[in-house]
Amino acid sequence: MLGQRVTPGRVATLLAALVCLGPPLAVAIRGAGVPMSWAVTLPIAISALLLRVVPELPLAAAKRRPLLALVWLIVLVAGAVQTSRASLYALDATRPEYSVVPGNPWRVEHCCFTAYVEGARFATAGVPNVYDRSLYFAAPDERRHIGPLTVDPFHYPPTFLLLPAAVRLIAPDFFDARRVWFGLQALVLGGTFLALGWWVGGGRGRRLALVAPLAWAAPTTFISLQMGNFQITAVPLALLGVMLAWSRREAAGGTLLAFTAAGKVFPSMLVLHTVTALRWQALAWIAATALAMVAVTLGIFGAGPFVEFVRDEFPDLLSGAAFPQTELPGTMPVNMSVYGMTTKLRLLGATWLDQPAGKHVAQLYALLLALFVLWSGRRVHTMVDPGHAHDRLQLAILWLAILNLAALGGPFVPAMYGTVGTLWVLTLLAAAAEGRSSFWNWIALFVVMTGAVLMLPTPRPAEVPSVTTLVFSLVTQVGIFAVNVMAVGVWMRATRRAGGVVGTVSMQPAG
Repeated sequence: MLGQRVTPGRVATLLAALVCLGPPLAVAIRGAGVPMSWAVTLPIAISALLLRVVPELPLAAAKRRPLLALVWLIVLVAGAVQTSRASLYALDATRPEYSVVPGNPWRVEHCCFTAYVEGARFATAGVPNVYDRSLYFAAPDERRHIGPLTVDPFHYPPTFLLLPAAVRLIAPDFFDARRVWFGLQALVLGGTFLALGWWVGGGRGRRLALVAPLAWAAPTTFISLQMGNFQITAVPLALLGVMLAWSRREAAGGTLLAFTAAGKVFPSMLVLHTVTALRWQALAWIAATALAMVAVTLGIFGAGPFVEFVRDEFPDLLSGAAFPQTELPGTMPVNMSVYGMTTKLRLLGATWLDQPAGKHVAQLYALLLALFVLWSGRRVHTMVDPGHAHDRLQLAILWLAILNLAALGGPFVPAMYGTVGTLWVLTLLAAAAEGRSSFWNWIALFVVMTGAVLMLPTPRPAEVPSVTTLVFSLVTQVGIFAVNVMAVGVWMRATRRAGGVVGTVSMQPAG
């Protein structure tokens, strides 16, 4: 049980959390209409209230290993600097110098959140067919803008509209809504990093919490937060959901799993996993939440969005017409999906991998992944020790790898936000490492993969990429898949050594 005494270790923990999560929280509070002075003060006040209950940073260990402590501090400072820059750009979209990549116009202007808030605005106003692409374009080949930001088309299921509609209730102005959205996404991601370490517990949980700043500080994290795509929130929310569902919190866990599966679809693989793991209460809550979301969406927006989704958008998603950029040579190097791999190979000369063949490859991949997910659920049901921190960490590795592999099955998976989960799983693998050399090998792979993703070009639809660019993209993509397959392999080896029978995992930390 956590103590009540204020110690230097607890102060250090709060300062680390405050410099990373305080600015996004302040931005979100400001977006909700609170004066700036209060928006800055409230995160500090909340931190002070938590001073007696947070875990301690191991300051004594820092004295024993000063070089490692210095590296950790450098990573934390890098994360804090990036947090501050991204928060300033979220606060004021007219200040591109605070963008994560200020010299790149595409990165500065691109904002996936525009699709969500505009879709909710159109649905609330009763505009016919929120999936009509012409609503989001000023001309056939020219995107609309909201201020300096380009507008994306809306592609999500109708139930997802509830989330941006709720944000618009808090902040009706688009730029205020963008501030709230940025803060929510950053807090969910950072909060899940910390919650996962607490849930795992023991020495491994502490190690996991200590390597979390590495995933937070990666430039890909802040490029993704700046873009505002829901994927960087769907992954941690789905992971939280399955953690809760395994921890006597079936209502909360089932609700999160249902919402993320209804929003991004790929978390539905964890629903399949839950079926064969025989988590019946969680499944009941997933079904109940899904029905409730449909009912609330019908009550607020009517049947129109459902009819339009089934009639227009869903066929376009199946055919690939919803994402025409997948067929543009200049966009192919950034697409990390299974289908994206076939388009790159086609451009390199494998002409037999035409669009129909590429779709069949992606469908086969989805089928094989679903079969593995069903098998893994059964294996988890019979081979996990519920009270052991090692097994909790292995469960988290498996679940995050499933989410990553499922996400890569979509038609269009941009490299930046599509690889955040893969980089995150590398930090989990480092925390699970048995020896020092293994730990540093995973950290080195994290650095290499981060660098490779950052070297990928931004979309240039009008250009044909060079052979070198295509080959580099393919090698990076193979690496992304390989990391997640290795994560599954680590879990399989760990469970092969385990002999316990699963029970209900307590939400209290192990150890």
